[in-house]
Amino acid sequence: VDPAVASKLSDTKAAGEVKALDNFYDMMNEDPDRAVYGPDHCIGAAEKDAIDVLMVTDSLFRSQSLTERKKYVALVEKVRETNGDV
Repeated sequence: VDPAVASKLSDTKAAGEVKALDNFYDMMNEDPDRAVYGPDHCIGAAEKDAIDVLMVTDSLFRSQSLTERKKYVALVEKVRETNGDV
C-alpha cells in the first residue's frame, strides 16, 4: 500500500473516531440515559439491542486474559449482528 494513501486512510479513521467520541460526550451532556460506558452497562445494552455505536479500545483486544478478550469479541459481534457500528 502506498504510504501516502495509508496515511490518509489512517487520518480518516482517526477523524471518525474523534467524531464518535465527540458524539458520545454530547449525548452524555444532553441525554445521559442514552449513553452508557463500562463493560457491564455495554453488555446489558447490547443484550437489549440498544447500541448504535460501540467504541472499544485496542488494549481490550490485546489483553493478556483470554477470557477478557473473548468477552469483548462477543460484545462486538453482538453489536454488529444488530447493525450497530463498532
